[in-house]
Amino acid sequence: MTRRFSVAGLAKKDTSIAAAIASKGHEVIGVDVNPRAVDALNAGRAPVQETGLQDLIDQHRSRLRATMNHAEAVRESELTFVIVPTPSDERGALSLQYVAHAFREIGHALAAKNGWHTVVLTSTVLPGATRYGLLPIIEEHSGKKGGIGSTKQFSKK
Repeated sequence: MTRRFSVAGLAKKDTSIAAAIASKGHEVIGVDVNPRAVDALNAGRAPVQETGLQDLIDQHRSRLRATMNHAEAVRESELTFVIVPTPSDERGALSLQYVAHAFREIGHALAAKNGWHTVVLTSTVLPGATRYGLLPIIEEHSGKKGGIGSTKQFSKK
């Protein structure tokens, strides 16, 4: 069964995961704020240097594409992996600014989408950050409530 995935972020880990998912026969749309990364993947080029990545992209290019539009990526997928940087801030704590941006954009996209959509955060965050800081962002911007078990899937409130 072919599934449709989106991957928020097109850096080293992100693009490698997107290509690996495509290698299993699934459709993948990457989304990034960097037009060079999006253009590179759409042209069939690895946007980052990673051993074996270009070969994987070459072999599965027909199932891989990219966009700068989060709404398009969410609309055209069933599950979104969020794999964006969480750099240290001036205090040495993890900065959630890029994750929060992705979650806001995903929330806006979910507001217009019917049915369930799973969001998987793989970025490094501290315990509690997802439940108390990030999940409320998606819920606020989507107008939907996350639910179903230990994973959060979004549907109408």
